[in-house]
Amino acid sequence: AIMTALVSAFTRLDEDICNGGIDVPLATDDTTTSDLIRAHLRPALAGACTLLAYVEGRDIYVACTGDSRAVVGRRSIDGVWSALDLSVDQTVKNPQEYSRLLDEHPGELETVVVKGRVLGGLMPTRAFGDARYKWPTSLSSILLPHITNRNPPRNYFTPPYVTAKPVVTHYRATPSRDLFLVLATDGLYDELSSDDVVTVLSGFLQHSHVAAAPGVAWGADALSGDAARGFAMTKDANAATCLIRNALGGANEEKMRKLLGIPAPYCRRFRDDITVQVLFFGQDIEQQEKVGLDVARLVSEAEDVVEGELPPVDLRLAGVKQHRLQAWTSYLARLERMERKEKEGAVKSKL
Repeated sequence: AIMTALVSAFTRLDEDICNGGIDVPLATDDTTTSDLIRAHLRPALAGACTLLAYVEGRDIYVACTGDSRAVVGRRSIDGVWSALDLSVDQTVKNPQEYSRLLDEHPGELETVVVKGRVLGGLMPTRAFGDARYKWPTSLSSILLPHITNRNPPRNYFTPPYVTAKPVVTHYRATPSRDLFLVLATDGLYDELSSDDVVTVLSGFLQHSHVAAAPGVAWGADALSGDAARGFAMTKDANAATCLIRNALGGANEEKMRKLLGIPAPYCRRFRDDITVQVLFFGQDIEQQEKVGLDVARLVSEAEDVVEGELPPVDLRLAGVKQHRLQAWTSYLARLERMERKEKEGAVKSKL
């Protein structure tokens, strides 16, 4: 039921985004209908990958749309750390995604993937928005000229080419072995492998304030050996910050400063945006002593963030939305016909 609910929530939200179901605030009262349509549909042309983790007891459900990745950090009885991927990057480099595209678009072997991208333009094979790769051809040719200066992708024959339907994974954690879950965008994994991520965080746990006294048997020192060369694991009090530091240069602070100093949009040539969340799994007292984690210190900062009660959630926002894409396309098509007639009439009057 949980996996079905996650798939339904993702697909329903994307349908609302791409089909004019999401309202946006308008700046002025004299907004024309064309302005309103453009304001509502521009967000549909933007794209976003999404990674969600739902944790209930020992059960972990990960829903992935795009090329973000979820990684569990595991520690065996003998102290050896390992990484377990709970999601697979959804790009054409993924054989399953590549095969899916070919199956859904028969006869387009030479065009559906060009230069390692969907229709030669998009890296992820799944995403929210990116309506240029989803709208029917009959609608796209009318809508896009009114919303953006970009045309439909080349060889746009049988849309949709991109989907927001997530791949959902269920994993049952072992509290004594599975210590943390990392959720991060592809900007992190462009620079660090899943094994690198676990190596960095194992060193962070061992040598930061959340680690236990030196007498705890942690296994091999994460800061020794070739695997940890160039990493910086002792400079940050926040695990996510520690990972971002190491993605941008690690022990090479000059490199990190240079990368962070490049202004947008030029920075995209050198680094991608990076978002990281780290979830530490709670253990009982006996397990805390075995792995050396002070869970109380891990969550102390989070408890100070929110003061008082959280605002109530308006569940009406989760109701069924009105999709207005077809009606708006018809309006713009009529507007185009009227404009053509006016131009033709002006030309005839001059003659």
